Amino acid sequence: MRNTGIRRFLKNIEIWGRLRILDVLRLLFASRIKYDRIEKSELKGRILFIRPDRLGDVIISTPVFRILKEKEPKVEITVLASNRNKNIVKKLPYVDRIVLYHKNPLLFFLSLFRVLLTGYDFAVDLMDIPSVTSSVYLIFSRARYRLGFSQKPGGYNVNFIYNVRVPLMIKEKTHIIERTAQVLKPFGIDFSLQDLRPDFPLTDEDLKFGERFISMIGWEGKIVGINISAGKSTRWWGEENYIELAKGITRRGYRVLLLTHLDDIERANTIIGGVGNMIRLGPVTGDFSKFASVLRWLYILVTPDTSVVHIASAFNIPVVGLYPADYQNLVSWRPYLVPNRVVQSPVKDELHHIKVEWVLDAFDSLVDELQSKGQNL
Repeated sequence: MRNTGIRRFLKNIEIWGRLRILDVLRLLFASRIKYDRIEKSELKGRILFIRPDRLGDVIISTPVFRILKEKEPKVEITVLASNRNKNIVKKLPYVDRIVLYHKNPLLFFLSLFRVLLTGYDFAVDLMDIPSVTSSVYLIFSRARYRLGFSQKPGGYNVNFIYNVRVPLMIKEKTHIIERTAQVLKPFGIDFSLQDLRPDFPLTDEDLKFGERFISMIGWEGKIVGINISAGKSTRWWGEENYIELAKGITRRGYRVLLLTHLDDIERANTIIGGVGNMIRLGPVTGDFSKFASVLRWLYILVTPDTSVVHIASAFNIPVVGLYPADYQNLVSWRPYLVPNRVVQSPVKDELHHIKVEWVLDAFDSLVDELQSKGQNL
């Protein structure tokens, strides 16, 4: 109880400190000039996208990078990435450079100094939650045009940084990919007329890895992937649930490939031991590209993790997604542009309340849809 109080006290100090930093930034760097859009004649030079968060956030941003490069090939795109997503950003053919964000103070200031020395014509904050860090990078970019999503008054409001404000679509009604694509509007691009399917780049080496792995298994017929790992502990569904789900899927004539992060390997082994011969363990690797190279061979994917959902969208893999009782989360992060079913827990942040029969019903419904469309491959 005492430790909880100390953590709360320290968190309050952190929040107070961030707000004071914003006060100073507002006083020194508030933008006096506002622009509604960027003139076509000025669409040239360097553009910095702020995207130092998780892997899934980069994946859902790939349509923005790709579409802008297609429309304005002379623009040089730089992405502020992090160690969590840099390997994917490096493989994107339409990203020219990356700058790494670091939490280490020395490396952080070196990163800022690199941005300052380079200088940009445009800087775009892709984070729809206000951030002191992204605000500092926008200032150091020296960009004439600083784009970001309009924020509600109060708290970490960073509207003063932006001189091109992008309306933030209602989170309860729009997918995160479409909300993010709103930043294309000031560039004169109507995202509703574009292909917003996310990308997940794979090298020839990645593709060969996936082919070798599937060949090694030696299975014929359809393979259903069950991913048990997620970024949050609240999204753990339980060994017994996964065992019964896998048994139900194998009884329907499918092979099951169990996908897991290294941290969940013991749980995965327990699940495999409880199912039988029709299930195999997928590649256990920290390399998401190797993981994705196997994912693309699946007939259907079942997963509680939204990053994996986005990878499936990139490869047009049908998805059964498991979600908590959070409507905003479901609308924002559900499978996109792929046949899908979602199963939602009746309790917020507690996935284990989802019943196995609900997931199997969703699976059967998705199979019926695929077969009706001739996708009985």
